[in-house]
Amino acid sequence: MLEEGKPLERLADRMEIERLLYRYCRSADLNDPEGLAACFTEDCLAFYAPGPPSVGSAERRLQAEHDLPLFAATSHNLSGIIIDFETPNRARAQSALYAWHRPREGGQDLHLWARYHDVVVRAPAGWLIAERRLLLVGEQGFPEGWSWLTIERAS
Repeated sequence: MLEEGKPLERLADRMEIERLLYRYCRSADLNDPEGLAACFTEDCLAFYAPGPPSVGSAERRLQAEHDLPLFAATSHNLSGIIIDFETPNRARAQSALYAWHRPREGGQDLHLWARYHDVVVRAPAGWLIAERRLLLVGEQGFPEGWSWLTIERAS
């Protein structure tokens, strides 16, 4: 864990990374695919389910354009953000997620409890997500057949 150097700069970096993670959630809740995609590097890897990742911010935008309109409302809430710097320009971040979804076509509300495992990098435009894994802790109400990466928990 890189914590040497200039403590005020490291604190500012932590605040910018947290803001990035919150901005992603706000973009999802506002049904803003452009804003959501802007949180990722152009060549990002995003693992939301078993199988190959989606690659690139353009793919994240396309997925958001498809997925976000399925819901009349969502609320993505982050907590427990932990940031470990590997270099001054690269860090690993973990956060706990609770996400509520109200389907546009009616039906029961959907609930998701998960963790984001992210690699974030400093880019000319600021900190961006270069790699994201959504790891399921629990869900309620999602249709059968939805597949998730699951978090490994000690026995």
